[in-house]
Amino acid sequence: MNPAFQHHKEPLLIKDTLRIMKELNIKARPNYQKDSKIVYEKFPSYDGLAGFEVIYDNVQQQNNPDLMFYIDPRIIFKPELEKELKVFEDTPKNVKARSVLVHEYTHLLQWGTYEELHLKHDYISHEVDFEMYVSQRIEFEAWATQAWYYLEHMALQELNDILELGLAEQETRKQLINRFCVLDGGKPIFKLV
Repeated sequence: MNPAFQHHKEPLLIKDTLRIMKELNIKARPNYQKDSKIVYEKFPSYDGLAGFEVIYDNVQQQNNPDLMFYIDPRIIFKPELEKELKVFEDTPKNVKARSVLVHEYTHLLQWGTYEELHLKHDYISHEVDFEMYVSQRIEFEAWATQAWYYLEHMALQELNDILELGLAEQETRKQLINRFCVLDGGKPIFKLV
């Protein structure tokens, strides 16, 4: 376990994730409260997109999303994040890191069979086609949740502006992700109508 990530605010961030998922109509596993405590682990060879990734070694009730739960779920992270980020400190610098954790918590909480959510059958990598990668249900939901969290803490008026548009669910999620990407210094992912 890593002391940099063991913090009394972790349950609050998971609560925030669940709240945002509900706002976005993203279904959570009803049995998530049976999950073991999350272990955070430094992983020297990890080269993932955002520096964090959920690993599931022991999944119970894999084929029944309503009963599925995780024993010993881990979130691995790049070693440099250990010394550079105390992600639960409430500073603007750490909002991005916390939003990435919200993304990973969404993966932990998402409803679906194990095969659908985690074996990544026909999964499109971000290196192959970034828009297609983000468009996959498991990633689309996690990116939308991450974007909401980020906007809520860094650009609340932009979040409110999007919500006031009264767009369809999918279009709202695309708007959130696009605004997040732009605020993060990148380009919008989706072409909007």
